[in-house]
Amino acid sequence: EKPAGEDTAIPIQDATSDHDLPPDQHKVLNLGWMEMDISTLKAANSSVAINECIRKLSSVMQDPSQMGDLLQVLVFEGTYLKLLDINSGALLSKQNILTIRRWGVGSDDVRNFAYVVKQKPRNNYRCYVLHCYNPASLLAVQMGNICKQAALRRQEEAAAAATMSDQGSVSNATIDAEPEEARQLEDTNRFETLYLGYIRVEKEKGTDTIHAAIDRLANSNQCNWESVTMEIRVSTINLMKTADRTLLAEHRVRFVSFMALGSHENHLGYIVHGGPKIWYCHVYQSDGSCADMARAIQNACNARYKLLLAKQEETKRTQKPESPGIFSFFKKLRRKSPEVERRTQATKG
Repeated sequence: EKPAGEDTAIPIQDATSDHDLPPDQHKVLNLGWMEMDISTLKAANSSVAINECIRKLSSVMQDPSQMGDLLQVLVFEGTYLKLLDINSGALLSKQNILTIRRWGVGSDDVRNFAYVVKQKPRNNYRCYVLHCYNPASLLAVQMGNICKQAALRRQEEAAAAATMSDQGSVSNATIDAEPEEARQLEDTNRFETLYLGYIRVEKEKGTDTIHAAIDRLANSNQCNWESVTMEIRVSTINLMKTADRTLLAEHRVRFVSFMALGSHENHLGYIVHGGPKIWYCHVYQSDGSCADMARAIQNACNARYKLLLAKQEETKRTQKPESPGIFSFFKKLRRKSPEVERRTQATKG
């Protein structure tokens, strides 16, 4: 037995969930960090790079209940993410969320969470990985909300500054205007449904693939089914537990590769990309038809695609045309004038 008063680790039964903590605090296992190259953080491949980092650092993790020495408490305070010692509450690290370059949830284990930070002294990047005791999408949603609120505050401050400088000449339409994406993100479609779960599938699309997944999950143990409210936005599909309104899962719309109704319209399934050659099919069941739910998801996918095209067009417009440079000068020198060309032909003749 340990001497009285010695408390070196939290009891394991108390470390298996966040139920005893406030909503802005989460128990996590700090799995460490890895260096990342800036080229891997481009929008096209950042998700793959972060997932690879998560896989490498989580591969050494054994049973979480045997890793109490890595147990910490993650706290959201203002715009800061803090890691505290779980016993003493001492501050171990602090990071401004607005300076975090990327973050994401693991595709192999939805309890793994990672975020990427630029290290100023060395001008390099580090990917930090945490293992959560609840779905890591909770952290992703909270960080997204903090960034969204900060962006709105900056927008309001900019509008107020514009109003002051122009002595009230700025029109209300200009001050109140919001980006199209921000307006669309506020539009949320909600559906009460039954979430049957998900299984890994071999293909990223195909009605037959979704029907096979529906048949399998519809005949699974009903004890694993969950009544949820599906919240559909342009960027995400959130599943909120009906019982306590906690977040069960979050699916990025841009990773949805295919969707279809079941043989009976009260079933719906869609396939989500989870990593290199990894796809999962999520299945739902409703009392009535799932057609309206499918239509809302389709509209979200279409809106997301239009936003992507608009951003690409904006990028093309803002890019400066490349200077011809010295190579163009030498190319012109190599061109022969008509007179020189005729003399050359005559000489050859």
